[in-house]
Amino acid sequence: LCQCAIQDSAMAAGSPPPGLVELPLDLTAALAIGDIFSLAPASSACCQLCRQSLRVLRLQTFGDRAAEALLRLVSMGLTGRGADIQEIDASFCRSVTNETIQALPKLPALESLNLDGCQDIDDEGLIAASQRCHGLRRFSLYWNVKATDKGIGRILRAQPCGNLQELCFSGCKLLTDESVQRVLGRAPRLQVLDLTRCPKVTDTG
Repeated sequence: LCQCAIQDSAMAAGSPPPGLVELPLDLTAALAIGDIFSLAPASSACCQLCRQSLRVLRLQTFGDRAAEALLRLVSMGLTGRGADIQEIDASFCRSVTNETIQALPKLPALESLNLDGCQDIDDEGLIAASQRCHGLRRFSLYWNVKATDKGIGRILRAQPCGNLQELCFSGCKLLTDESVQRVLGRAPRLQVLDLTRCPKVTDTG
């Protein structure tokens, strides 16, 4: 609140001090969602700070209630009903399932999606993600034993050609050479590709 008050005063004076307008604070790591709701109306600077913080969602903070928290966050005006979210990290959030992904709105600003260790997400969930996320640059699906080339292929095809820069499929036990070939066609600017521990990927892929 002190930071917000200082920033409000500076903005009123017409000369915001460097570092305050773009304060890099992850509020979700420090405050409960309800507290963020309460903080946002306190001042214009607080509202701006909340909006900036909620562009990146690290769901591990919410423990077993990660899926519930995600669905609540994407329904908030502070995230533009999901339209302003740029990154979702749901790694090892076991509550995030196919049903969670299917309940999401379209996420036009989303550039990074991490579903590492979300063992209850399979092709159905990936197809739902492909219908909502069309601007990904980074996608990670580490340690998934249910997803196949079908779901992974839908994610790849949903992205503009050349948009993807980082892909991690390490530990995807059902991924085959088919997906590798599709990556080559859809991601010519790819910088990182992790296919370790993918037993069905051969030298041909």
